[in-house]
Amino acid sequence: KRKRSCQLSEIEDIQLKTQQILANKENINHLVDILNYCQSSDNNQTLQAALVALAKLFSHFVVNGDCMSSQNLNENLESNDNDNDRNCSKIYNTWMHKQYLTCQRYFISFIHHTDVNIQELAITALMTFVRDEFMATQAITHSDHLFKFPNMLFYRILEALLLSDKTDEKILIRKFNRFLKYSDVTFYTLKNIGTLTSLIYDEVDKPMNEIFVENIFYILRSIKLSHNNQEISSFFLTRANAENLTSDDDFYGKLKEHRVYTKVFSKAWLNFLRLKLPSKIYKKALAILHTEVMPNMLNPKLLIDFLTDSYNLGGAISLLALNGLFILIHEHNLDYPDFYSKLYALVDANAFVAKSSARFFYLLDLFLTSTHLPAYVVAAFAKRLCRIALLLNPAGAMVAVTFVCNLIKRHSSIKILIHRSLDENSCSILGDPYLMDEDDPAKCKAMESSLWELQTLMEHYYPKVTSLTEIFKKSMTLAETDISKYTDQTVTTILEKELNSEVPEDVALEFKLPTGLIPVGSEVWKSWSNSKKEI
Repeated sequence: KRKRSCQLSEIEDIQLKTQQILANKENINHLVDILNYCQSSDNNQTLQAALVALAKLFSHFVVNGDCMSSQNLNENLESNDNDNDRNCSKIYNTWMHKQYLTCQRYFISFIHHTDVNIQELAITALMTFVRDEFMATQAITHSDHLFKFPNMLFYRILEALLLSDKTDEKILIRKFNRFLKYSDVTFYTLKNIGTLTSLIYDEVDKPMNEIFVENIFYILRSIKLSHNNQEISSFFLTRANAENLTSDDDFYGKLKEHRVYTKVFSKAWLNFLRLKLPSKIYKKALAILHTEVMPNMLNPKLLIDFLTDSYNLGGAISLLALNGLFILIHEHNLDYPDFYSKLYALVDANAFVAKSSARFFYLLDLFLTSTHLPAYVVAAFAKRLCRIALLLNPAGAMVAVTFVCNLIKRHSSIKILIHRSLDENSCSILGDPYLMDEDDPAKCKAMESSLWELQTLMEHYYPKVTSLTEIFKKSMTLAETDISKYTDQTVTTILEKELNSEVPEDVALEFKLPTGLIPVGSEVWKSWSNSKKEI
């Protein structure tokens, strides 16, 4: 009870001193007492009361120009003829500026606090200080025709937010993201991220801070750029007579131009992708690169090195990099000599079960559309898909068979693979001249082989795989099958569909009526008879 009474008295003390300071500047020394609570108090309620009080006080004094730096102070006092008043004002403003910097330091440290409410109070107050500094600069320097963003404070806020090892994507980043709807905040966020990532990249001797990299990604991912100059209309910092602004007002200068946003956006992303990314962030970045990043870049060709290096890594990274490479090849005329060899190497059983498998086969289909591709290249893909289909579950087998069927319809030069007559030894894995382990389509000998695997798949245990392969026995039409009908299927969806399907009342279990448990004359019967004789 005594402890609660003490806490209440501390909060009441903070509130009382706040009122006294606002009522009369002669009580300004109470400001130090409130600041001390930020350093000495370990009670969250007392700390929150101190933060609220300091935010209110400094917001008032900053706007009034009491916390300006000595440089701005000298400019403001040049017209004052009374030297004594000038010296007193300078001493007061210098002291207030020092207290203001102390307050900033405390608030920035509270971004890392364990209490979520204190974190939000700190971020909200600091962003209010950014606005207050802007308003004070306009009022004191009489420069309401010139936009000057208080980037020194904002840079420190963003740096603390990104470098915090306690930053939670779902809490802190989300709280900061509400400011990204403003064009000026978006611009300086991108500009500062470009600077920060460049500095971190240059510090090659220091280990990479993975939390920092993750936090940058979460903020970059949240930024949505406008599409033209007309959409740039919402600003966090506005001048006092904002209601008198006209559509052609140049107060914000280049910040009204879409091009400057794409420039800092490109720099921020390019510098970010130069960092040593954790595997999880690497994959997430590649997954959104083609949809959310490249369309907003000034020059997407600058991603060529990053995407080709990613594509050369193989595995899931290569599958994800394929999206960006597709845009560079088809829209920006990228010439990649070994592209089809790398693409051929990606076609394995893992590609059928990857999260991005649907997108992969969509792109693979597009890359194999051209009728100018050499026959050996198309044959290599068809042969590898058929061979892999023997090892796949029914969902994957249906994708492979449908894909091969479309390739044969599209490229008549490989029809020989389904009409070629080979000896009995060649119609097996051991006698097949095709080299499955060879990743070069020109050396795998696919054109010397046949698609005998399709004959094997005609005896598949799943009836729909069998029905798909039956098409190769008939004359095929030119119309291709939509492969997307099969890429979204899994073993689970197939099983659920079969379990929920209607079963006929009279199910045929045997084509002959059984004469006993073990039919007479069968192999099992012979083995049974021989074992009885031995006994």
